[in-house]
Amino acid sequence: MKVYKLITGLLLVALSIGLLAGCGSNTADSKKLSIAVLYDASINRQQEQYFDAIANAIISAEKTYPGKLEIDHIRIPINADSRAGFIESQLAIKKYAMVIDTDINYASNIEKVAEKNSDVSFVVVDPSATKIGTLANVAYLVFNDKQQGFIAGVMAALKSPGKIAHLDLCKNDINPGFDIGISAGIKAVNNGSTIEAIMVAPEMTERKDLPGTDLYDRTLATANTVYKSGVGIIISDWEVDQLAVLTAARENKKLMIASDIALTQISSGASREYLVESIVKNYELAITDIITKKLDGKFKGEKIMYNIDNNGINYEPAAADQTATQALINETKIYIDKLKSGAIKID
Repeated sequence: MKVYKLITGLLLVALSIGLLAGCGSNTADSKKLSIAVLYDASINRQQEQYFDAIANAIISAEKTYPGKLEIDHIRIPINADSRAGFIESQLAIKKYAMVIDTDINYASNIEKVAEKNSDVSFVVVDPSATKIGTLANVAYLVFNDKQQGFIAGVMAALKSPGKIAHLDLCKNDINPGFDIGISAGIKAVNNGSTIEAIMVAPEMTERKDLPGTDLYDRTLATANTVYKSGVGIIISDWEVDQLAVLTAARENKKLMIASDIALTQISSGASREYLVESIVKNYELAITDIITKKLDGKFKGEKIMYNIDNNGINYEPAAADQTATQALINETKIYIDKLKSGAIKID
């Protein structure tokens, strides 16, 4: 059964309708901080859910600074000859003070443009840890994937001791920290639980987007097989179709922990009892922080790390049984405190 949540992508569509190659007036309001937010042309629901999370973060920043920001949400056409070239063309049309890029895999594109526009502040949201540069006008908002995975592993082992699976899209993930954190969390609980990494598309060796429907079908089939093998809970990577995982969890009466997604994007009241938590990155905090630095004249090229110490990594409870949910959160906090104190270390 396929049930696609219509909310996915609608927020960004509403914000950027008609703005494919630029938006708003071509002249920046000198009384406001002019910001371009760049989104790729996506081909599946997972990307749209990420883009919606960024768009929500921008809305939060606008509420923090009412009347002080001029935001243009810009889609990069899928047929653009070059990503860097398209960004440069937008800056030629309108001189933005800040450009926020949501492309997590190819920070080098924005760096090429930044080198030629030293008077513009560039921000890369959640980049690959292996692709961070040192330009004076580029800030990187980095999230601690290991800690995110640690929380997921702890919660999975506490909620459903035994066989646990991590469902991912490809074998050679460019950010292995999430996997390392999951294993560390399960090891910390030490109740005999085991973890197995399962690939939705085993033949893939690197990140590669699959058409939305195909990815849903592959994810659903894989999750069903995993649950029937005796796994009690799946930790789903953001790149797989998490709605498909939840559908399989409901059909098999098993559990799921999501990542990097608002619960409203994949669940309804009927399925909440099978969705334990979503371990999320606090994009609202990070984006508001970097805009604050720009407004205060304190922006600089740097890597800014968001983690459990500054509320950059958090969780969104979903279980229908709120008493059980709070008990799980309280127990998880014990392990988080140990991680903060150094009593537990993630290898």
